[in-house]
Amino acid sequence: MNRPYLTTKSLHPENQETPIRFLRTVFVPDHLFYRRNHFSYPTFSSSFFWLPIGGTVEHPQLLSFQEINALPVKSLKGVLECGV
Repeated sequence: MNRPYLTTKSLHPENQETPIRFLRTVFVPDHLFYRRNHFSYPTFSSSFFWLPIGGTVEHPQLLSFQEINALPVKSLKGVLECGV
């Protein structure tokens, strides 16, 4: 998806940069956040997506995409750094 306010290097795979003029505050809004991919987006079907939870847990589980979406949502702020 082309975002005209980002600097587009390529669309397939998506490689769009946040111009420096948008980096004036500590947090960058989602719509201004850079997109950097090395491959095209895969075709996604929620019926084929499962998340296994195992290891040192009391009750191993296998969650479907629908079960994950039904879980409570929690938002937090974090740092994401892209290094070359």
